Amino acid sequence: MNIDTLEAIAVAVAAYEYNGGYIKEPVFGELNDIQKWTNKDIMYSYFQLDHYSVRDPSKRPPLLKITDEHRSQADNIRAYTKKNLFKALSYEPKENNYPPYDISMFQKLNQETVTYKDFGFIASSPYYYTNNKQRDEIKDAVENSQSQHIGVIGSKVVVDNLKVLRSNYSKNFPGYVVQGIADGNLFLFFSSYDLADIKPFDIISITGRVRDHILEKEKYPMTKLNYVSIRKGDQTYEKRLDVRTDSLSALF
Repeated sequence: MNIDTLEAIAVAVAAYEYNGGYIKEPVFGELNDIQKWTNKDIMYSYFQLDHYSVRDPSKRPPLLKITDEHRSQADNIRAYTKKNLFKALSYEPKENNYPPYDISMFQKLNQETVTYKDFGFIASSPYYYTNNKQRDEIKDAVENSQSQHIGVIGSKVVVDNLKVLRSNYSKNFPGYVVQGIADGNLFLFFSSYDLADIKPFDIISITGRVRDHILEKEKYPMTKLNYVSIRKGDQTYEKRLDVRTDSLSALF
């Protein structure tokens, strides 16, 4: 069965929206019932492929309604992959090796039609687009900044409009490493508070002390802070990830 590629991408967009992200493996409940279907399974259901033999609708993936907004986003996703055109043209296949993921994504999304065998790539395309576009925007924000070092070592700094660029859970310590930009200046800090709900491009307010003046990518001035208190709108972050002092903030 051949399926129009843009329509398949639009369904993938709807599935991504429905699931709140990309689900690769089904999520099961206590009774071994499926609580969350994979994005790919939702695509199978939409195109009425003979993939599920059960008649009970509650035991089948949800049937989603596709809107013009989903189709418009599908156009954006396909257009975004075209930046890999030169990379795809210059790629030299190697025996028994699949092309890199981004080249395969470009190839699949720019065909006129796809089959169910392509649904793995198609289903993940909104995730690919969202993550890579976000990465591009962060890179542009850093490279186009006119960042300067703020304050002197040990001085207090108050920033009321910090746009978060990255908020990643640390691999070395229980806490989050946050990078942001305000008034063109870059800031970096570690926090042992639970910042799971702080995402890239959120606007937060912080108060901290200047720990160091460093360079991002050995080029862009960035102010490193510690002992940072954080507020997002009316929310103040006070819950720590475990019971301890600010000692790791001082070490970071």
